[in-house]
Amino acid sequence: MGQQQIDTQETKRQIEKMMYVITQHAEDFLAEETQTAVQNCEFSMGGSQQIELKPLTSFVSLGGHIDTIIAFSFDEYLIAHLTKMFTADIEFEEDEFELYVQETAGETVNTIVGQSTAELAPPRRTVSLTPPETIYGKKKIRGDESSRFFSATLTTEFGTMDIDLLVPTELFDNKLNFIGRGAPS
Repeated sequence: MGQQQIDTQETKRQIEKMMYVITQHAEDFLAEETQTAVQNCEFSMGGSQQIELKPLTSFVSLGGHIDTIIAFSFDEYLIAHLTKMFTADIEFEEDEFELYVQETAGETVNTIVGQSTAELAPPRRTVSLTPPETIYGKKKIRGDESSRFFSATLTTEFGTMDIDLLVPTELFDNKLNFIGRGAPS
């Protein structure tokens, strides 16, 4: 999807719908699965050219009418809380906690986006979803005039989570680094 396609009103409308659907499923998931209420949700739907990832980010690629990378970026306190909620009935060694953190992040994004796909697929079309990938470390991702980022920040009593949509997917590698057009991935 090139710059012209990103800037069409129909594409922006579809991306906004995608963000609202995923955000609603995220709020429902947090409330129902972890008893974590979202206190505030702020959107940045202007299609910025930069985002800042939190310490842990898990993401999937959604293919279909709009190929999009969907990244869930967690602050340390929230992902630790979610991990404790999901592992409450599991006995494990303390040094295994990081493995469960990574699994929790991946399962969270996979479940939320997976539940959203039925509402996001156009009639009689399929939507593909890649397995989740997880990266560690805060970092800024800057794009150029051919890329866009759309974001929502969900605030809970345990911390924040950003949901970022990155388009088009071919401009980013599997660590969410901007590679631009024609660069190896």
